[in-house]
Amino acid sequence: SGFSVLTEDNDGINLVENTIPLIRKWNCNGTLVHLEIASTQDIGVRKSIVEKIAPEVDSIGINERETIDILQVIGENKLAEICDNSMHMPSLFEAVLKIKEVVKVPRIQLHMFGLYVTIQDKGFKITPEANLKGMMTAATIAAGKAGTGDVSRYDRLLWAQGKEVSDVGLTELEALADFIKDREILNKGFCEYKGYDIIAVPTILIEKPVTLVGMGDTISSVSLVSAKEI
Repeated sequence: SGFSVLTEDNDGINLVENTIPLIRKWNCNGTLVHLEIASTQDIGVRKSIVEKIAPEVDSIGINERETIDILQVIGENKLAEICDNSMHMPSLFEAVLKIKEVVKVPRIQLHMFGLYVTIQDKGFKITPEANLKGMMTAATIAAGKAGTGDVSRYDRLLWAQGKEVSDVGLTELEALADFIKDREILNKGFCEYKGYDIIAVPTILIEKPVTLVGMGDTISSVSLVSAKEI
């Protein structure tokens, strides 16, 4: 992450593309490489990230706004407009699926309001079951970060453990199940759709968050690290 502050004027495109050899070196060493797509206002830099960096990594993470930003740079303006008018399932699921197919990244995780959804290739480095547990851990820790502002201490790390998941998330999960026509995801948290593994976790929403800064990084990193450790 961190590309979002770059612009074409400060040599941002070259700085982005200069990281490709390093990413390839990490991949050769078997490291799982994740790219967090932050809100990148410079469209040239955003295009370079999507076209040059995203295809090199194992996984990318996005929120609703970033989903629309990517749709715009891959030429899916109509779908971007649909999502802009309705940031809910199933339009966002269709958008993430389209991004995955165009960018050809093995794993993509959407962290939207109330629900996390991962679409990944069959046989990905992390199984759907492990992904599910990692995403559940991320939902708990992200809620702890929102509720306390800090998860550097153990007692705050699990501050949200045991809290109920949001009705918003459950509603979005129902909408996803209806769209893919597979109720299995409501019971197991994952299923198969069009040859991909789909994993979905409704999240804990904090009514008066202390902070939301860095939430995407927190969700994505905890999802992956927790899944790898399980």
